[in-house]
Amino acid sequence: WSIEFESNIAKRGLSYFNKNLYVPTEAGLYEVNAASGKKIRKFGAGTSYLPPVIFNDTLITANFTSIEAWSLKDNKKIWEKSLIKDEVAARLWSGLSFDEKNKIIYVVTSNSGYLEDANIKDGGYSSNL
Repeated sequence: WSIEFESNIAKRGLSYFNKNLYVPTEAGLYEVNAASGKKIRKFGAGTSYLPPVIFNDTLITANFTSIEAWSLKDNKKIWEKSLIKDEVAARLWSGLSFDEKNKIIYVVTSNSGYLEDANIKDGGYSSNL
């Protein structure tokens, strides 16, 4: 099968869970049946470049402005954490990681387009959320 999306697909990977693919795109995250290639549903409306983390019936995804948790049972947003501080958003690059034992999501960020502390070599930082 092949499938088309109305927006660009992210190039940092996808996730597979319960016989479905989770495909990040510029228009949100799509759930696709891996056997048929049919779109099942979409999560969020913002650009999502990172593959989501899925734990039990919770899908955790990221876009340019927030980290979001969605219920796979009813497609409702459970919670949202803003990535914006002082009108500047941290950039997401390397993905999400989940510590199942402690129920902690780790998010790798990069600078927001300008450095808050340009002295990174001497212990400075680029994003501070």
